[in-house]
Amino acid sequence: WGSSPAPDGPLGLDAVTGAVSAVLGALGLGAVDVVGHSMGAFVGLHLAVVAPERVRSLALVSGTTVATAGAARHPVRALGTLPAFTLLRAGLTVTGGAARPLLRGIARIGLLPLVAAPVFTHVRRLDPSVLAAFVDELRPEQFTEAARSAAAYDVDRWRAITCPVTAIAGRDDVFARVSDLAALRALVPQTRTALLEACGHFAHVERPDAVAHELGFV
Repeated sequence: WGSSPAPDGPLGLDAVTGAVSAVLGALGLGAVDVVGHSMGAFVGLHLAVVAPERVRSLALVSGTTVATAGAARHPVRALGTLPAFTLLRAGLTVTGGAARPLLRGIARIGLLPLVAAPVFTHVRRLDPSVLAAFVDELRPEQFTEAARSAAAYDVDRWRAITCPVTAIAGRDDVFARVSDLAALRALVPQTRTALLEACGHFAHVERPDAVAHELGFV
């Protein structure tokens, strides 16, 4: 996902966090408040492990963490625990770069809300720009690469994190489990968690005021 140019090759966690550190260094910044959404939670957590001097605080918004790592390692078993993530991963692996044109075709015939419904609790309430971005920013190859990175990652490394952590989750998130909040607290005891009702995988889109409040922005 995102509007930055896609990388030429695989972009694992070490490469991503290295890029973040390089940008912060180029901007002359020291420690910053890091916010990661979805698999961005993995990036933020790994950055706090390998470059703790860069992370003043860490916020995870609808983060895919412990359960997702397990699902990525055991996809057959995950059909019963995180079926949406597992099926999306399989679908994007098969369709690859054809996924975005396929979604655009689905959008043209008015079925995109139906396809996007699993990740949003109230898909019909969304501004049309949200679903347009949902299609335009899709990166199938990067999604499958992120899943491979999650499968190979040892989440026990997060025990080394010392900065304050806030984890916000939606109760209806199909890419994560509510139990992830307790699992994160077990790994990183200073984690403060918040569970939002009537909220799917894009908490900052569906519940922006609640997310801003939990992060101390308002």
